[in-house]
Amino acid sequence: MGLLNWKHSSTYPTTPHRHRVAILDNSGSDVSKEKGTLIFKGQLYGTLGTGDIVAVNIPLSKTCPHKNAWHSNLKRYKQLHRVIESMCAEYKNEIFPISTCSSMVAPMKRATTWLMKTLGRDVREGEMVFIEEVFGKESVFVDSVGRSRKDCRALDELIHFSFHESRGERVLCGLRGAVGANGVFHLTEPTVHSVSRTYGDTDRGVDGINRVLKEHKCTDKCRNWRALPVDDVLERCVPTAPPLHESFPNPESSSPSHIFPPQSLSSTHSHPPPYDAVNDVIADLPPSYSELFPCGRQ
Repeated sequence: MGLLNWKHSSTYPTTPHRHRVAILDNSGSDVSKEKGTLIFKGQLYGTLGTGDIVAVNIPLSKTCPHKNAWHSNLKRYKQLHRVIESMCAEYKNEIFPISTCSSMVAPMKRATTWLMKTLGRDVREGEMVFIEEVFGKESVFVDSVGRSRKDCRALDELIHFSFHESRGERVLCGLRGAVGANGVFHLTEPTVHSVSRTYGDTDRGVDGINRVLKEHKCTDKCRNWRALPVDDVLERCVPTAPPLHESFPNPESSSPSHIFPPQSLSSTHSHPPPYDAVNDVIADLPPSYSELFPCGRQ
């Protein structure tokens, strides 16, 4: 018996790909607190992807009669996809080990008694549900405040690059999904914090951005991108720079490099020796001892 003859909850075809989804009743469900949904196991049919497993998100407490109800979810996916595409260009000849799952919105065609009992409410025909591609058991790699649960340089770089690419306007976090057999991270819907706070209820604005950046640990690639605005993070973004206190001489040191008194550094009347930018040397060498004291030692 094929999928088309099952008595299952299902969706109408979606455009342009004409996907249809059968929600596999009695297969269990998971709660997504961030989305306020129950997530059911579904299966594609009637398309080239027939048989592929997907996750079907249905709201717990309200109906979604319009596609706009899932606008923020689709917008977060779109932002993730765009940043990953730009990141691949940054890697050039290297393989960037991160991809994004596909997502779509589809209207419900029918719902079984089991589905409505599990949700605790009626599900009407035409109600919009949110469908995500599945690559395996989902894990959280980076939480919504930037704390990493998976040691992966590429994920750290993706977070910093999202801040750089948006000119400091947005940052990705809440990275979760599955790791494929080839070691590639397949990411599902992320959390996006933005200055404009236009990425849904999980968008914490500037406070969210700052919290994520405080948790971020830069790699060598991060030094090529926009510096982070938090002082303690900024030091980690330039690991080769010496600490600030080591960049200035110690007045109490007896080293020959500290012959000049500290006040001469701020004097408006002192002039350093002329600098030859071509040869990178001091053009006029300082006078010798005999030139300074022609009569010799006293």
